[in-house]
Amino acid sequence: MILLNIQITFYIYNNYKSFTRLEFFFDIFHTLFVTILVYKILNTVIGIKLQTIDPSKVKNEVVNISIKIVNFVLMLIGSLIILYFLGVDLTAV
Repeated sequence: MILLNIQITFYIYNNYKSFTRLEFFFDIFHTLFVTILVYKILNTVIGIKLQTIDPSKVKNEVVNISIKIVNFVLMLIGSLIILYFLGVDLTAV
């Protein structure tokens, strides 16, 4: 939240012109922050849901693998967004 206020302040005091380098930094930081926030919220929700599930119905290995897969996909999406902001061509094979 503080970084968003700093970004708006720089924008206003620069006569409503943007700083390209500063926006680059803020875009990457916001992506990193949102990825970590979603990661923590998702793991908390999964932890709460696991407490309500009967352990005899689901194996622990399946739960652990599914949590790791969800975390991997989330980190992959966050990394791809950061690479996009860094200027990497994501359509190249």
